[in-house]
Amino acid sequence: MSTNAWGNYIFTNDGGASWEARPVSQIQVGGLGEIAYVSSNQAWALANGVLYSTDSGRTWTKVLDGDFYFIKYVPVARCLFVVGSQVSKYKLP
Repeated sequence: MSTNAWGNYIFTNDGGASWEARPVSQIQVGGLGEIAYVSSNQAWALANGVLYSTDSGRTWTKVLDGDFYFIKYVPVARCLFVVGSQVSKYKLP
């Protein structure tokens, strides 16, 4: 996924029946990469590192710098895996 020229990405929570443009102004050039939603409010994303959101992706906080290209949430284990120049596993509370 990439952000558009205005720094937005689009989000749906109804299977694609409707879409909402969401700003990611704090994301640097290159845009937002993959997003892994853990719940309806909690999300993790890749953008010149790992970002975390507690408000359904409306705002993001960078929690880890690095060059990552893959992110996967494993619900059964409540773990988040990120892969890139390094591999990290984060056990969710």
